[in-house]
Amino acid sequence: EFRSLKLRRRSPKCAVCGDAPHKSIFKLADSSAWCRQRDLVPTEDQQCRREAAESLPHLPDEQRIDCKRLQSIMAGTVEADAAEPPCLLLDARETVQYQICALPHSINVPLKDLTAEPKSSDQSKMAEVIQMAGGRPICVICRRGVDSVTATHRLLQYVDGQADAVAGAKDNRQIYNVEGGLTQWHRSVDLAFPIY
Repeated sequence: EFRSLKLRRRSPKCAVCGDAPHKSIFKLADSSAWCRQRDLVPTEDQQCRREAAESLPHLPDEQRIDCKRLQSIMAGTVEADAAEPPCLLLDARETVQYQICALPHSINVPLKDLTAEPKSSDQSKMAEVIQMAGGRPICVICRRGVDSVTATHRLLQYVDGQADAVAGAKDNRQIYNVEGGLTQWHRSVDLAFPIY
């Protein structure tokens, strides 16, 4: 099945398809950057984050860190004598995304698995995460810092609901959302880190 579309005629004075485009166009421009500089139409990424932020659970400022802070926390990991990373870096993306690219020493527990109720007779993934942390801070990251807010919120709720005896859960409220996620990590820490 085909449809025919009628286009308007070419204008000889058009800056793009006219008779003399070389007189006004000298290079390709980044239109989204141009709009951002002038506070015009938000980019797709900004729009996506704004819409998502409106539906996210509230997370106190003290439970948020930026990528530079995560970098300084993780700096202890590269020391030869470090037995384990100084924090548990939890990647809340789907496994297929985690396999595309991930930060070193991170563990992958998708957001959908972070529920208080176990799916079988095993303990819940949240209990596993708290036990793996062993009292260390937990830094939660995702692609753009959206799903990680929900994951951080769920972990905090889980910790608040546990008895002190459960893996020292109530004592560990050091659970932080990494603002901007891996996209921001690429922008502010490591331009070589792949984004998709």
